[in-house]
Amino acid sequence: MKEIKYTGLTEEEMIAAMIEVATVNNYVADEDDEDDEDATFEDVFTPDCSACLLEGYFTRTTESNKYIAEQVSQRGSEGDGAEMFLTFKITNKETGKIGYLEYSGRYSSWDSSYYDERYMVEPEEVTVIQYNRVK
Repeated sequence: MKEIKYTGLTEEEMIAAMIEVATVNNYVADEDDEDDEDATFEDVFTPDCSACLLEGYFTRTTESNKYIAEQVSQRGSEGDGAEMFLTFKITNKETGKIGYLEYSGRYSSWDSSYYDERYMVEPEEVTVIQYNRVK
């Protein structure tokens, strides 16, 4: 099997792109939420960020002159303490390079959910076998 060398955006480029797109589109924290009021764009995209901050960004395709950022996956958080994941696709419109950035954390039904890890990912199509009851 031939090894594929990743040639997409770096993690630093993706963070810079998300900050740029958020800035251009005037995304700001909700003033009514005391957890958000002192947040900056840089805070939102760090690994140790609040779920309420991060999930409010890029729920639809959003762009600046140079970048396109979009949320492509939100999964997990099925119950208190469950893992949750939020994945973004970032495209550099000038170079055509694409990168994927994922945040993972824990859902809390009684307190603030949070993301505490950020890492680069890449999409992979997989086949899932499902077993259904015979009638």
